[in-house]
Amino acid sequence: MTGLVRKATLLSACGLVLAGAAMAGIPNAANSQKPCIILMDLSNSTNNVGANAGVCSQPALKVIVRDALNNPVANSDVVLDFSTCSASPGPTMVATNQADPAVTTACAGRTLLKTTNALGEVCFSALGATNVTDASGAYPFYNGLAARNLGPNAGVVCCKVYASGQLLGTQLVIVNKYDLNADGSVTAGDGSYHLAAQGFALTGASGYRTFGDYNCDGAVNAGDGSLHLSAQGNALAGETVYPYPAGPYCP
Repeated sequence: MTGLVRKATLLSACGLVLAGAAMAGIPNAANSQKPCIILMDLSNSTNNVGANAGVCSQPALKVIVRDALNNPVANSDVVLDFSTCSASPGPTMVATNQADPAVTTACAGRTLLKTTNALGEVCFSALGATNVTDASGAYPFYNGLAARNLGPNAGVVCCKVYASGQLLGTQLVIVNKYDLNADGSVTAGDGSYHLAAQGFALTGASGYRTFGDYNCDGAVNAGDGSLHLSAQGNALAGETVYPYPAGPYCP
């Protein structure tokens, strides 16, 4: 009887080992990090022309792929699928030409693909735009200036994130804009606009607009202002503003 118990225990243990081996290397949605998806007019994350090429500057833009054993999955093709988001022109417009050379764009399906590193990490600094304008006419601090377009007051949950064909989740998409005064560059002048956006956000929930929420935390504050300063530096280093509405954008 004791021998039978030992055999059963051994078989059970072997089954667990085999099951674990079968799950190893397969992306697991529960263990993986799926960020908010940000479409922006200037690549301010991968620093494609800066000293830290390929480095993700903020967790809000990083996908981390892990398997059921919580191990990182290297060389996994991560796809941002915007096919259920609006077509261009619309609230979520994906740029045809991405600044990051490691990204593969497929406009037919409105997808962006990038492969994870040895740590199972991949950073997306996705270029895009929105045709939604909000002049924020109720903004109390204009002092006679023209109302400024600070962007939509909310994002859209519509981007499916896949890793090696496995659905990790459907994520919130917001649109950021660094060239807030729409002059084709990112400078201290835009930083002044962002300070105004911070003031507008302080008026309450009705004051939130997505253009200045660079870390996608649902607020526009000094933390975002710091990221705008980084964008000004990256613009000086050679990163360029993706033109709106000229684009081109995926249909």
